[in-house]
Amino acid sequence: MAKFANVFSEIKAIARQQISELERQGQAAKRIDQFKIDLALANLHEVVTQGLYFRLLENLRAASKNAKLPNDIRNVFVRAFSQLTGEEA
Repeated sequence: MAKFANVFSEIKAIARQQISELERQGQAAKRIDQFKIDLALANLHEVVTQGLYFRLLENLRAASKNAKLPNDIRNVFVRAFSQLTGEEA
């Protein structure tokens, strides 16, 4: 379960890296893809899986709407959110 608990923290660390915004968005998208794979392979009860998914979803949604964050950092959260939901940003 630890690998699921840290996903938002990992995205937050990616968002603050000193590389281009586009690279950070790509890394965040890859981390979300890995989260989805890990979740599918974990064979957890559906309620647990949904809880992990929706907790991350809500954290990413809140961060992507946080006007106090610089745009480049917020855009990384927006990309991660859209990658998780399958929607275009």
